[in-house]
Amino acid sequence: MRGYSSLADLCREFGISRKTGYKIFDRYQECGVQGLTDRSRRPHHYAHKLPFQVENYILNVKREHTTWGARKIREPHEALGMKCPADVYQASPRRYQGLPDIDYPLHDRTIVVTHCGRICLGRKKINFSTVFAGQAVGIKEVQDDIWLVSFMDYDLGYFDRETRVLEPLENPFGPKVLPM
Repeated sequence: MRGYSSLADLCREFGISRKTGYKIFDRYQECGVQGLTDRSRRPHHYAHKLPFQVENYILNVKREHTTWGARKIREPHEALGMKCPADVYQASPRRYQGLPDIDYPLHDRTIVVTHCGRICLGRKKINFSTVFAGQAVGIKEVQDDIWLVSFMDYDLGYFDRETRVLEPLENPFGPKVLPM
């Protein structure tokens, strides 16, 4: 630091931060000139590194089945007798028909949820859920511009037509208590 009144002046002269300057100075004091050489930025350890045996297993499976990707190569599952799910999977002989047409006779309207998860009521768009995309839901006006949204036998929540905000019910799939 000859010729400089402080480390801050030296850092300013070389265009580096004081934090970097102190780091370099500490390395020099610890290791001498050797401490000023570039160091590897490689981490000392990897938090998500697989154990050697698992890594070897995956590589062997990949060599055996070159077309398999990460989804198919999984560790064996204890509940499946230490077999991979793909090894025990059997396709159903029955053809999937989808859900039957759902009717909401006690509701004012039946609306199909858009692919982006919205309920369109006139020109109003209410964000609902992409989970229900393509499914029919029933809506019923319970008060002025307050609507109840139902799917099958479950009341899911309410929305206000003006604010277009859906307020979900606490647990629509919980047990129902019927009035006495």
